[in-house]
Amino acid sequence: FNFGYIRGSEYISYGVRQNGYDPTSIYEKSDKSVEEYELNGITHYIFKNVDTVTAVWMIDDLEYTLFSNSDSLDIKG
Repeated sequence: FNFGYIRGSEYISYGVRQNGYDPTSIYEKSDKSVEEYELNGITHYIFKNVDTVTAVWMIDDLEYTLFSNSDSLDIKG
């Protein structure tokens, strides 16, 4: 399941993927470290690639992703 919103040159995309086994998704990122952010006992992995910030987290067998290039979005908010 994926959906997105585009306004001008800014975008935000949200996705949920069910994994029957270990996650197999591959994400591109810059050479900066991945930030681990804990919220409600769930570890979120936050990283950047060029002008896109990405957050990825797992709950049971569901893999969630949030992508955006908007500077007005607080990905931790």
